[in-house]
Amino acid sequence: MSVDDPEPTDWTALMEEAALWHARLEAGTVDLSAFEAWRDANPHHAVAYARILDTADSIDELKDCDLSQDPDLQPRRTLTRRRWLQAGAGALVVAAGSGAWVLTQSRAEASTRVGERRSLTLSDGVRLELNTNTHIAWKTGREGSQVWLEQGELGVVVPPSVKPCKVTAAGRAILMTAADVNVRLRASALEVTVVKGDCTIDGDSDVQKLVVGQGALASGAETRVRAISNSDLDFTTAWRQDAVVFNGQTLGVAVEEYNRYLPRPIVIVDPDLAGLRIGGRFSTRDPADFLENLQSSFSIHVTVANDGSRLLSK
Repeated sequence: MSVDDPEPTDWTALMEEAALWHARLEAGTVDLSAFEAWRDANPHHAVAYARILDTADSIDELKDCDLSQDPDLQPRRTLTRRRWLQAGAGALVVAAGSGAWVLTQSRAEASTRVGERRSLTLSDGVRLELNTNTHIAWKTGREGSQVWLEQGELGVVVPPSVKPCKVTAAGRAILMTAADVNVRLRASALEVTVVKGDCTIDGDSDVQKLVVGQGALASGAETRVRAISNSDLDFTTAWRQDAVVFNGQTLGVAVEEYNRYLPRPIVIVDPDLAGLRIGGRFSTRDPADFLENLQSSFSIHVTVANDGSRLLSK
C-alpha cells in the first residue's frame, strides 16, 4: 500500500478523521500540538489532511459562483435531508466513493468582553491577541490565514516560517509576512502599527507599505503614515501585558484609554483637569493605582458614584 493510494476501507476512515481535525482547527477548539502529533504519526494522516484542504480550497473558489440556473445540476440531489441535518449549520457534506465527510465552511469566531484579553494560535501558527471588547472571525486554508477584525483591537504575530496572513478591517486588507502588527478599530477609522517586520495596507484607491517604526491611520479613502516613537509603541502595545502606559498623554486621553477596560467608567467632572499631562504604567485590571496617583500627584478628588463610576474633580 503506497502513501498516495491507501486501501479504500482505510481511506474512508482517514478522510472522516482528517475532516474532523479540519473542522476543529477551523473552529479553534483543538490544541495545535495535538493536531501535529496526529498528522506526523502516520504519513497517510498527512495525505488525508492535504486532500481535505484541497477540497476546502476548491469549495472556497466556487463559493461566489451562481449555479442555480445550471440545468445539469438542478435535478441531482445526492445528499438526503437527514445527511444535511447531521452536517449541521455552517458545514458541507462531501461524498467520495462509499464515504462522506464534513468540511466546515463558516468562519470561526472569537470575542472578548470589556476588560478581558484572549490569546489564540491558528492552525498554521499565526498568533492572535484580542484586546478588550473585541470580535474577530478567521479562516485558515492552504494559502494561509484570513482574519476579519469586526470590533476592537488585535495583535497579529506571523512567524517567519508561516504563510502570509491577511487581516481585513474597515474596508482595508492588511497583508503581513514574518511580522508583528497591531490593528485597532477606532469608530470608522483604522489604526495600524508595525511592531516587527512590515506589512502592506490595501485600500480602494491606494496601497501603503509600512515598516517597523511606522504606523498608519486610515479613514475613508485616505491613509496617513507616520513615524512611531518608542513611547508611542509602549502606549499602543502595553495592553498585551495587561497594562496601560502613559508618557505625557493628557488626562483626557488617559481616561479615554483606561475606560476601554472598565465596566464602570472614569468621568472627568471638571473640564480643566483634562489637559493635565500624565505618566506611568498601570494595570488594566484594576485602576486603583492610577486613581491613587492622580490623588497624590495632582490633588484630584476621586468620588465613587452610585452606579460605580469614578468621578474626578478638583
